[in-house]
Amino acid sequence: MPTRVLDLGHPDDRTTVRLVETEANSHNGRYVCLSHCWGKAKVECLTTQATLERNKQYIPWDVLPKTFQDSILFTRRLDVRYLWIDSICIIQDSEDDWQREASLMCQVYQGAYLTLAAGWARDDTDGLFKEAPKEYRSIQILSPPKAHLELHPLTSRAWCFQERLLSPRVLYFNAHELVWECMTNSRCQCTVSGPIAAEDPLPKIEYAHSETVPSQDLVESWHKLVRSYSFLDLTFESDIFPALSGVAKEMQQRRNGPLYYAGLWGDSLEKDLFWYVTSSPVRAPAVWRAPSWSWASTKSYVDFRQVDVVCFQIVATEVHCAGIDPTGALRAASITLSGPMVPAVFVARGFGGVALPSVRELEIGFIQDHDFYYDPTCNEESYRNGELPVYLLYMGYRTMMVLRKPDITSYYMVLQEVPEKMSTFRRLGFGTFRDSSVTAVVPFEYQTFTII
Repeated sequence: MPTRVLDLGHPDDRTTVRLVETEANSHNGRYVCLSHCWGKAKVECLTTQATLERNKQYIPWDVLPKTFQDSILFTRRLDVRYLWIDSICIIQDSEDDWQREASLMCQVYQGAYLTLAAGWARDDTDGLFKEAPKEYRSIQILSPPKAHLELHPLTSRAWCFQERLLSPRVLYFNAHELVWECMTNSRCQCTVSGPIAAEDPLPKIEYAHSETVPSQDLVESWHKLVRSYSFLDLTFESDIFPALSGVAKEMQQRRNGPLYYAGLWGDSLEKDLFWYVTSSPVRAPAVWRAPSWSWASTKSYVDFRQVDVVCFQIVATEVHCAGIDPTGALRAASITLSGPMVPAVFVARGFGGVALPSVRELEIGFIQDHDFYYDPTCNEESYRNGELPVYLLYMGYRTMMVLRKPDITSYYMVLQEVPEKMSTFRRLGFGTFRDSSVTAVVPFEYQTFTII
């Protein structure tokens, strides 16, 4: 059982709702979780240090928002006595309580009998249920169940991402129908049935009943998860790691306990560094939340490149957590690498006053055929007189057969030196060479350095 749950009392009693602390009161049994969008609506029943004792005595029905009321009624109809709602079961103005409870999200959602997902609701005043349209429809186009979960407010929220992945059973209350998802299948009211989880970053069907999963599959699963998670919305941008901590703990267990470094893993750290930003405009979070070498340092879509040969070594990694959760928020982090580097120059060329974004070009000796994906740290303010001295780290390469001939793609990381810090850099971006002789043409030299 979670630390606190709502005790809904007798199924026929609509009014008796109170917050209980399970360990102190020896409460046991099944419980239901609610996954919802907080939105901007003011909720009067939030648990704070001032309202904790009041909520433990009694929560008036009329102060509960519509989504909470509907969830209580539905849970009672299931003959389940307990309901977990984050805004009531976590003390909202206690940093210690929030840190502790956020670190337990994996257990909370995995242990739930059912998770109710308020898919269509923009905030807690909308409710769980939506009245079905009364007009007749002569044609109904059926689509796979996965499509029925997209384009709803709930699925755009980062916190709700892990709630879905961790819950053994989820019932979605969407705008036009209910959608059921469990560990083995899914079904929509429109009668479409299918394994929507088969395309999930942590495939419920493929891995749910398997004790041994190939390690490479889990590396790719994490990359797929990050790809899906990286662009989701957060009310507080600093929650990028806490909102994923439950899934990170589950992944850590499946991977036999590797260390977790700012969204990257100790047993695949080299390959995890091959991420790049795929969307434009590139957006940076308003607050520091991750080192520049972590995908979490951007608010944009990210993806990963596959690599056959890695040409650098990890020397050391240092991560300082902001709280008690090793998969939670960070205070600082750095990584020390050893690998082949070469100086280069970033050039920003404008368009003579035309209101178009400037072109960023990377001058790297005689190499012309390359692509560059810049990070949020690479902004116009970084340039001095239109140019920016940088360094390239040659990261590795991948070989593919094209027309029966080997075609080599090389990867590099662009780094900017941090002033007044010896051999310390920030990552500015990631790129590729399509020149198989790049290492022969460019005078790379091995260096040991730190990225923050």
